[in-house]
Amino acid sequence: MVAAGPTGLELDGLIWSADGACEVAAAVLRVAPGEVGVVVAEPSVGEGLADVLTGLAAPARGMIRLDGEPVTGAPGDRPIALVPSGGGLLPHLTVERNVGFGLSGRVPRAARRSRVNEVLGQLRLESLRRKHPHEISPVQQLRVAVARALCAPTEPVAVVVEDRSGQIPCRAAAVTAAGQDLSVLIITDAAARIRMIGASTQVSCRRLARG
Repeated sequence: MVAAGPTGLELDGLIWSADGACEVAAAVLRVAPGEVGVVVAEPSVGEGLADVLTGLAAPARGMIRLDGEPVTGAPGDRPIALVPSGGGLLPHLTVERNVGFGLSGRVPRAARRSRVNEVLGQLRLESLRRKHPHEISPVQQLRVAVARALCAPTEPVAVVVEDRSGQIPCRAAAVTAAGQDLSVLIITDAAARIRMIGASTQVSCRRLARG
């Protein structure tokens, strides 16, 4: 019997709270490794979903699976990384230090340097290592943000990418992450931006009445 390969990220009947006064649901969504899925949600709802996916908040109901294994209530670091809208790089740090930021204090310095060098090489970002965020283009900032996600303390299987109106479309982040065989889930506040992003799967959220 041939073992099944990685299946990626799956949201199954997920319901979570948003705005402190409502509940929101997303349909079943599956995003295979190397593919891009999109959830359309207003900003506060999208932020709530990102918190649930990355383990910062618990859903009201439903299941999150990675490669078929439930991680909904898994404590500690979860192999789902976040790329904030616009990249979210720290302006006072170089690219190299931004990429390794999540490993600071968690792994020995030599191991951190080795992992950062590996990821910068993997994404062909070595020439940017000494630059600060304001010295590189918005597209490069998004690619560096993916490099930082890859250097998370727990190596990611999936990446959540936040996309917001008023920011550069997150296509560079999505393409870069998908190229590393990660399941990529974009959470955007504007359906019209999807054409600028490109995606395999799309779902919208709906509010649920309480009571």
